[in-house]
Amino acid sequence: MGGLPCFCPTCGNFMIRPDKHRCSPRWEIKYPDWLGDETKFVHAHDAGEAGERFARVTDSYGDYEFANGHEAEVQIRRAATDTEEPGPWETYILSAEPSVEYHARQK
Repeated sequence: MGGLPCFCPTCGNFMIRPDKHRCSPRWEIKYPDWLGDETKFVHAHDAGEAGERFARVTDSYGDYEFANGHEAEVQIRRAATDTEEPGPWETYILSAEPSVEYHARQK
């Protein structure tokens, strides 16, 4: 009946019904300050989400560059597929805002 829920090995999204899953489009990101001439790829619904995912993954390497207030200018475009040319490059500014959550629990 569609397999057990799990994470997609291609896009990383959680799949409730693996038999019905379709990966989000693939996006290409250029961040010369960090990557030099290399580009990275992420799956996302749009370029903005691709930038957010890239920033989250970059911070997960332990530098917390964005969580510590750094902003970065990156170039993002829809990646080429077997049937489509890549999209045009668009410029995005990546940043993050740390948030604090407060809790109270009865002792």
